[in-house]
Amino acid sequence: MEKFCEVCGKPYQATRDWQKYCSHECSLEVSRRCYTRVQHNLPTGTIGAMSELRVATDLLSKGYEVFRALSQSCSCDLAILQNDKLLRVEVKTGNVRKGKLYCPNMDNGKHDILAIVDPINGQITYKGNSIQS
Repeated sequence: MEKFCEVCGKPYQATRDWQKYCSHECSLEVSRRCYTRVQHNLPTGTIGAMSELRVATDLLSKGYEVFRALSQSCSCDLAILQNDKLLRVEVKTGNVRKGKLYCPNMDNGKHDILAIVDPINGQITYKGNSIQS
């Protein structure tokens, strides 16, 4: 069925009824707009750094030793010591839609803990190895 992309307006052949965008790039543009609207038009890299710092602060407040990656190309964003074991933490800023927090599946095997930050209220959800309070 032919539809028109909600971002760029171009016609495209939808493969699913719920499809709204003609390409992955247009879908990412919607996510970028959502994050920047919530964060006062800040660049996405800045929003990501803010999320990493929120998670680092939360983990420090829970008594963990926290280490931050020096390069954006590292395989994880943070590392923590838990029971004398080093664990890799990947931080993602979630996407809030219809009141629910969404995050793409990040099961890439490069992290032990996934931390998802709600861009509206800063709440953090941890998945993977349990984070002790």
